[in-house]
Amino acid sequence: MQSTPKIGLTLGKYAPFHKGHEYLIEQALQQVDTLYVMIYPTDVMSVPLKRRAAWITVRFPQVQIIEAWGGPQSYGDTPAIKREQEAYILEKTAGLGITHFFSSEFYGAHVSQALGAHDVRIDEARSVVPISATQIRQDPYAHRAWMSPHVYRDLITKSVLWARLNGKIDVNAGNGGALSDGIYAGIRGYLLV
Repeated sequence: MQSTPKIGLTLGKYAPFHKGHEYLIEQALQQVDTLYVMIYPTDVMSVPLKRRAAWITVRFPQVQIIEAWGGPQSYGDTPAIKREQEAYILEKTAGLGITHFFSSEFYGAHVSQALGAHDVRIDEARSVVPISATQIRQDPYAHRAWMSPHVYRDLITKSVLWARLNGKIDVNAGNGGALSDGIYAGIRGYLLV
């Protein structure tokens, strides 16, 4: 007799995706047959949702990504916010048969209850991986060890400073153009030796 498949779900902004998220996904993959990762848009960083989703699939190609466009922006522990979040999650996962909900946050209890799934908390105290996305956003360079290289590369600005033969200096940000007229004009005419 075949057993019922175990279907997992985890969710977040992944802004940025870091080793704590990786640890949670690794633990979840050991416990389920299929894992869905729901990723929300956010304004806490400028990296687009599709790029953040790509960070996850580069590291874990076996997970199924659910892009949560139009999801609730509210976050908290009030009954109204819980209902709003639960309704959205149920809509996005309808028909998937979620059996396990993985998180390291307070919302694990109410989301898993709404899904009728097992509430599985992974490193809730952040003792295995003591970092948060908030800390990383405050200083990505200082916390770069907590991110995979492909994530960190997307968070740094690549700039090149060079002098032309005519003695002028150009500043170029990795986008192929001068950083800004103000910066460009402010250094024009100086030659670094």
